Order: sequence, then structure tokens, then C-alpha cells
Amino acid sequence: GGLITVTPSAGSCVGTATTFNLNVDPLDNPGFSYPQYSYCTADIDPNPSIDVTGGVFSSFTTAGGGSITLDVSTGAIDLSTSNAGTYNVTYTTVGVCPQDSTVSMTIEETPYVNTIINDTVCENSSFIGVNFTGSLPTITYNWVNDNTLTGLTANGAGNISSFVGLTSGG
Repeated sequence: GGLITVTPSAGSCVGTATTFNLNVDPLDNPGFSYPQYSYCTADIDPNPSIDVTGGVFSSFTTAGGGSITLDVSTGAIDLSTSNAGTYNVTYTTVGVCPQDSTVSMTIEETPYVNTIINDTVCENSSFIGVNFTGSLPTITYNWVNDNTLTGLTANGAGNISSFVGLTSGG
């Protein structure tokens, strides 16, 4: 800081000098970061790295519906109770010279496929096919078959069309 001395004067008369300090405090560093900035609701909950602890987290929805479950003290996000959307997460320091910084976070719903009933047919008979349903209207269903001797190809995307069961393969 700087020591300032002030001496008053009026004409030829000089008064008693007085001193005071002018100090400059540094701005708080509001830096923080998450391991990544896009998550699915079934991912492991992220915790941020914070440059200056003791601040407060807040969030604002920028796209999508719902809300993010954010611990205002630590910045941890509970993905399982957060909704799909894009959020601005802000960290504000609480020191003498508070500052804030903001990052954008995207959360997407983790899709799932509804349970499929096991099916069995006799050799050289047709399976009727499988129509997949799930949690979202725009899911791609990628499937893998570990036994092509049954007559079904090794893999595919989408529903499984009707096919003839060749052998049990086993």
C-alpha cells in the first residue's frame, strides 16, 4: 500500500500533517473447473476443482427444461436428480474483492430399453421379430448377437426383423 501524507495550508499558515494508507487488495480468483462439461444422468456425479474455496455456487437454465441439482457449497452436481438441459454454473467468491466465473454444463438423459421377453422357436421356424421401445423417442437401438448359428446376423441397429431360426448353435 501507499502511505499518503496530507499537509493543509492556507496562505502563509501551515497546519499539522496527517497520514493515511491506501491499500489495493487483489481480486479473488473465482476459477473452477469440472472434469468435463457434458454428462449423462447415469454418469458419476462430478465435483469441481476450485482455485479459491469458500465461495458459493449457483446455476441458471439456458436450454431445456427442469433443473440441475447443485450443492451450493461444493459445486457437486447430483446427475441422477438433475434434468436434461444446458446450465450456466457460476462460482462467486466471498473475499474482500469478490469475483465470479461461469461455465456451461450440459446434462443429457441416459436412455434405456424396455425389457424384452425371451423367445424360442423350433428349428426352421420364424421368429416374429423384435420392436424395441424405451425412455426417449429418438433412441438408436444397437444390438449384438453372440451366436449367428441361430440365423440372426452378428449385429445391427434398430428393430430386429423376422428371421428363420436355423439351429440352436450350441
